[in-house]
Amino acid sequence: MPEFLKQQVFWGLRFIDVVMLAGGVIVVFSILSNILRRFRDDQIKAQLAKIRCPQCGWTGASSKHTLRCPKCGNRALSPS
Repeated sequence: MPEFLKQQVFWGLRFIDVVMLAGGVIVVFSILSNILRRFRDDQIKAQLAKIRCPQCGWTGASSKHTLRCPKCGNRALSPS
């Protein structure tokens, strides 16, 4: 192991310890981020409704609360 990795950097921690700690924090953060993204995606999908616009024929997903066609702005939408 090179000597610069054995040097004490912070409060008695060696340089290699600091690098390994930073790597561990990055790994834990990425795992938690992926887990939270899955929950967030489920919440977003629960707020969407599949709709069809009778005026312009657009079909897709829109918010359950507004039910407004993003193409023509029609508010009289029907679930598909």
